[in-house]
Amino acid sequence: DLGSTADVVIFIVLPLICIILYFVWRNYKKKR
Repeated sequence: DLGSTADVVIFIVLPLICIILYFVWRNYKKKR
């Protein structure tokens, strides 16, 4: 089922994006 696969991908990718953005934001703040 393609719908459930999309749900799983979103469920995995969204937290990863949040973590990456968090680390990028922290490094950005550290440089300034």
